[in-house]
Amino acid sequence: MIHKLYVIHLSGICIYYLDFASIQLDKKEFDPQLLSGFFTAIMEFANSATAGNYMTEGSRTIDMLCLKNRNYYISKNHNFYYIMESDQADQNITKEDVEKLLDFVEQRFKRKTQEGISASITSEMLVDEELGSSIKQEVSRIMRMKLLHKG
Repeated sequence: MIHKLYVIHLSGICIYYLDFASIQLDKKEFDPQLLSGFFTAIMEFANSATAGNYMTEGSRTIDMLCLKNRNYYISKNHNFYYIMESDQADQNITKEDVEKLLDFVEQRFKRKTQEGISASITSEMLVDEELGSSIKQEVSRIMRMKLLHKG
């Protein structure tokens, strides 16, 4: 199951966050800014440790970080990291699914910023119900296709 999506500026500030599991009643409040700084630090460390050959501009690389029972798929393009969180035990999500979804999120996010919605580096995250709805629809579409191809 896909749990969360993040768009994080290279400075470590979470610009956009979507929680697919937000309907859970017993859920504790979560601040995505806490995790966004962690992801940025990890990715910068990986870049430094590999002598700058990590995630070169123009190429799409999706890396996976496993923490506890979650997988974090991370893609960098221009000034942003696009991150998807899913269950570690979920065998239904393939690398192709992750690539499709993160590409979709990146394209929609770019379109929103081109339409004039500010993605400035502030403590305020972008709140856009239309963007969230289109991402949720794409996740549903990808999962439906998985079910159809299984049967």
